[in-house]
Amino acid sequence: MDTVHTASLSDPTRRKIEALGPRLSLPLVRRAMGIVEGEHHSRRRGSGYEFMDLRPYVIGDESRSIDWKATARAGEPIVSLKERTSTSNVWVLIDSGRQLTGHTASGERQIDVALNAVRMFTMLSLKRADNVNFIIGNAHSITRMPFTGGYREADSLLDQIAQQPAKYDSNWPALMDYARHIQDKYALIIMATSDTSWTKDTLEHLGVLTQTHPVVVLNVAALNPFEHSEYFSMVRDGVSHRHIPAFLSDESLAQEVTIQRKLTADELTRRLNTKGASLFSAKSSEDMFHEFVHRISLAHISSSFLQ
Repeated sequence: MDTVHTASLSDPTRRKIEALGPRLSLPLVRRAMGIVEGEHHSRRRGSGYEFMDLRPYVIGDESRSIDWKATARAGEPIVSLKERTSTSNVWVLIDSGRQLTGHTASGERQIDVALNAVRMFTMLSLKRADNVNFIIGNAHSITRMPFTGGYREADSLLDQIAQQPAKYDSNWPALMDYARHIQDKYALIIMATSDTSWTKDTLEHLGVLTQTHPVVVLNVAALNPFEHSEYFSMVRDGVSHRHIPAFLSDESLAQEVTIQRKLTADELTRRLNTKGASLFSAKSSEDMFHEFVHRISLAHISSSFLQ
């Protein structure tokens, strides 16, 4: 049995992702991706999309998809459905700095949670026949990983990324600058990193990026180094790889870190919401999977009006 398949069997979230894939129809995948692409999705009018149908507005629909003439005639909000008629590019940018080898409150490495989130979106993108491009970056280099296959090849590639020795620090600003220079303004950009990567400067860079591209941020919550948890004894620092000393468990310091991270997370959410971009934030693969399924369920509710 190969190591990739063995890793898949040992990870319950990966098994759930693989089991979910065959149950998703192409129309549902298109609607789900339309939801996460946000406002940029509706700006593509007349470029790669054809009119499909009209239906009542439901929670989760983009406000710009409302057909105001049809709404006036019907006396209730009506949205115009359009179908993608051309293949799109999806760029997946993954922070591979050694900070991501630090743990989450669930005991998982942050990079493993991030890569499971990437697997979910890769599955949807490939099902939609998108061209998927994988970029990994740290303080040493930014590398485009060769990829031309289907989900199994993508899964294997992500395992290779997870197993690479983490020798260099993160350089999130450099990855964001790389994203900013992607020429295709209709390309979906998926960015996976830790919640500790966000600073005033990187939030500003994100605001600029969301003006030109549809963006999805996969944000992994790092373990609070001062907060005691059931996994505290097994957790190592993401930079030094040393065990975190028990004396660092301090309630007041933990609260300060929690408050500061919440302020940053709220600002990240605000910036993404105002630009019609999407945020998936979780402290475990399981939580990330549930958030993912929740977004798909919005698309399923939407599709039920077409039956």
